[in-house]
Amino acid sequence: MLLVPRTCVRQSDTKVEPVVEPTPLSDTRALTAYVLLGDPGSGKTEAFWWEADAGGGHRISASDFLALNHPELQDSTLPVFIDGLDETRAGTVDGRVPLDNIRKKLQQLGCRSFRLSCRAADWLGNPDAAKLQSLLPAGEQVQVFTLHPLTLADVAAILPANHGITDPQAFITSAEQHGLTDLLFNPQTLGMLATAVGPDNRWPETRLAVLRNGVRAAGAGAQRGARRRYPQDRVGSRHASAGRCIPLRHPADCRPRRLHALAESSGPGAQAECRAQSTRTAPG
Repeated sequence: MLLVPRTCVRQSDTKVEPVVEPTPLSDTRALTAYVLLGDPGSGKTEAFWWEADAGGGHRISASDFLALNHPELQDSTLPVFIDGLDETRAGTVDGRVPLDNIRKKLQQLGCRSFRLSCRAADWLGNPDAAKLQSLLPAGEQVQVFTLHPLTLADVAAILPANHGITDPQAFITSAEQHGLTDLLFNPQTLGMLATAVGPDNRWPETRLAVLRNGVRAAGAGAQRGARRRYPQDRVGSRHASAGRCIPLRHPADCRPRRLHALAESSGPGAQAECRAQSTRTAPG
């Protein structure tokens, strides 16, 4: 899989934020600690892979960081890339507790440098930043960055390498003609479009038809993921436990979300298709 170097924008500490040009994520390597925020499917995990491999560091999911022992991290001088704070907050009564547990474990392990990724909607802002700030030496500050969308050059490189699209420029032009340009710059929705259209770049005639294909492709992917995670249950069974329903808020399961939002502006037909597909892909 091709990974492209990403850019980011630092969040301002003031309410009035000046327009800031994105900078390479690699520019953060000298920082002791930072937080990387982004929308579902924006590529936070892959960005951490890239940075850990290129700059040196340990990659680990937030859930594994909390659940497992990590002797290799004891007193490590390399940064620890902790991915997915939002996933540890899902379903908790008090969303502050997972971050407190991460802080505690970082302190116990003596990890001097860390990076933390989180879905933007699940980041609690200054209260979260202040908690992480307490781990740093005096004079250092936790920086919070937002992952910047893919560029057109990124899209043109990713389409043939990861999705078999032989003419990426024609694909991009067709997406623009169908009013779906916004979907190009998120790696997850870009992949959904590529799957819906196919390597031969056969676009349906209407925007609504493209959305339908994209939602169906996303639904099929969600069902395959559910079968892998819950093999003991029949996906779609009316008797599936409510506790095993697939939540649409996780990055792995929220692929239809952006398509659903676009469907809202495409008329009742697209909305009905999205609602029907959500019903078919969710157990219970």
